[in-house]
Amino acid sequence: SGHAPRGRTETDMVRLVERTAEDMRALAEDKGQVLSLDLKGPGVLRVDEATVRLALVNLLDNAIKYTPHSGAITVGSRIRGDEFLIEVTDTGPGIPAEHRDRIFDRFYRIETDRSSLAGGAGLGLSIAKWAVEANGGRIELEIGERPGTTFRLVFPMDRSNSR
Repeated sequence: SGHAPRGRTETDMVRLVERTAEDMRALAEDKGQVLSLDLKGPGVLRVDEATVRLALVNLLDNAIKYTPHSGAITVGSRIRGDEFLIEVTDTGPGIPAEHRDRIFDRFYRIETDRSSLAGGAGLGLSIAKWAVEANGGRIELEIGERPGTTFRLVFPMDRSNSR
């Protein structure tokens, strides 16, 4: 609905990522997928924990939906310069080039039949984008040479949101 997050508190981002991934692990295991963690930190930031978690749940849900049986999903965190990064990488089919500019638009679905079969309404990535931006960050899509997708949540580690 576009409402602002409730309030920012000091949050251990590595622990938040770990807990969220563990909460989603059963869904991945039901599809025979391997969900692995590669968490580095530390990263204590002033964020609204619920909205950051919402962004991460949406990214993990998409990765689980669109990664084939026996695929792999990796959730990582690390510090790059003055930024804290959270990455969700999957071995799914990837996102075709012609759709990359619109994937964060509300109700946009790459393939209507694929999304409706998986139960998607085309809101997950727009919600993730809003949630990250509401916490002063940005979301990036990385496309590599091999199949799969990496979404990266980038949060600045400046005086206003880190310690």
